[in-house]
Amino acid sequence: MKAFIEASKDHRLFGPLLLTLIAERPAEVCGARWNEDVDLEGSGTIAVGNTRTIVYDRDQERGLRNKVVEKQPKTVNGKRVLPLPKPVYSALVVLRALQAKEKEQAGEAHEDSGYVVVDELGRPFKTDKLRREA
Repeated sequence: MKAFIEASKDHRLFGPLLLTLIAERPAEVCGARWNEDVDLEGSGTIAVGNTRTIVYDRDQERGLRNKVVEKQPKTVNGKRVLPLPKPVYSALVVLRALQAKEKEQAGEAHEDSGYVVVDELGRPFKTDKLRREA
């Protein structure tokens, strides 16, 4: 685990990668929102209450069958608040600063989605993209 963390510490998605190590599923990581779920100023926690998952819809035409669905966690126990260990907290602070810089550089092309896991233009990740990028 230490080797993985060391090897990925300079990756743009280091913070979200660490979230997967503190018991967050990919759909939960992709569903995390800065304002609603992440507390970097007070308690240093992340609330798990929103997921973004891909659903296959056979009724749609090819190329449009995968769609993103947002919902609450599957179980009552899935909705929880997790403390952010110092390395995760620090990585998220760095990510938030990086995203602010990216937003400034992108100008009007930036999409202010509010999600933690976004690309350089602020567009939220789907779980398959998180798995590929990470």
